Amino acid sequence: MSEYITKFEIEQQIKAIDLLKFSGNSKIHEPLIVTIKNFYMSKSELYSKLVLQKDQILTVIKRCLLRYKVYNFEITNLIYFHLLRSAVFPIVFSKLPASQKNEIQISNPLCFDLTNELRTSLNESFPQVYLNNSFLVLYLIMAFKNQSRKSKQKILLLSNSNALGSINKMLLEQMIKNTACTLKVNSSLCDDEKYDLVIMNGNIDPLSNTNQDDYIFDGILDKKDTEKIQLILSDKFYGNICRTELKKDQILSYSESTSDYFCALTTCLESFCNNSKIVEEDRSALLNREREGNQLTIGSVAIPHIISRNIEQPYVLLTIFLQKEVIIKSQRINTILIVLVNQDVKDKGGIFKYLYSRLNKISNENKLTKEKLLEAFY
Repeated sequence: MSEYITKFEIEQQIKAIDLLKFSGNSKIHEPLIVTIKNFYMSKSELYSKLVLQKDQILTVIKRCLLRYKVYNFEITNLIYFHLLRSAVFPIVFSKLPASQKNEIQISNPLCFDLTNELRTSLNESFPQVYLNNSFLVLYLIMAFKNQSRKSKQKILLLSNSNALGSINKMLLEQMIKNTACTLKVNSSLCDDEKYDLVIMNGNIDPLSNTNQDDYIFDGILDKKDTEKIQLILSDKFYGNICRTELKKDQILSYSESTSDYFCALTTCLESFCNNSKIVEEDRSALLNREREGNQLTIGSVAIPHIISRNIEQPYVLLTIFLQKEVIIKSQRINTILIVLVNQDVKDKGGIFKYLYSRLNKISNENKLTKEKLLEAFY
């Protein structure tokens, strides 16, 4: 086992067994020693079985990752090695601080969904292995981030100085990850290329300004500029999606007096389904995912979500305003915001980071309305 488990860990286990033989009356400890011996024999047999069935296990992992379009050979192997370690030395208690785990879950809920699916799939064949979600999810975050890097956001930088522009172009690509920057010196935006963001650096001729600039700064790009540019990039893409989706006829008011979350969600999903806002396959998948108990909440808003193969646009948002609040994980909820993510979207977690940045600012004290919800995205 030394290929996947440290020598120190193995030595500690051997010492623990040897110490029992020499502590007090060995006859008293003899039954315990036999039990421990059998326990580690079963671990050895399990380990051997996992090694022999490596190809089948990798296939299971690959199938789950492909469903979310985040397959990566290197990460698939890392998950397999994690399975081996968990079989021999399971970590039952999470080492992640609760606040850190909650932050990861809010920003990367799909990673947690995939973690649950992967753990369930692996345990169907190997129920003896305890897989700690808090550790497994870290590998899947790597898989999601690796996928999103393939789709870069395009920035146009207009500058009146070649030297200064070149420096700022380099800083932009270094400080704002997953971006490709095009530099134009003493030029206006007059080509047919589509850019996610247009930035002006320095005093550009006002006659060349086509009012398409999204941000203007002087001198060298600094941390404050970077933060503002990242916010603008996020809002131009995800903000526009949210505003567009929330303005559509995809809103229901649930006026029943029940405080049961699943009753409200089930009834409204049926209504959305009858109005062709969601297909039966996605309706069923949403309910099943929520019943697993891994609900995502931001402030007074619950956000049930799934990856869908049945939508054409990148995201679909369906909104439910509740007449009576429900309680989820000790959190009072008055709005349900359903998010469908197209399975072909590269950065699947990006919209949840954006929703958190906006919805986290909404007060929990007042009931949300369509107008108040829209205000959060302007």
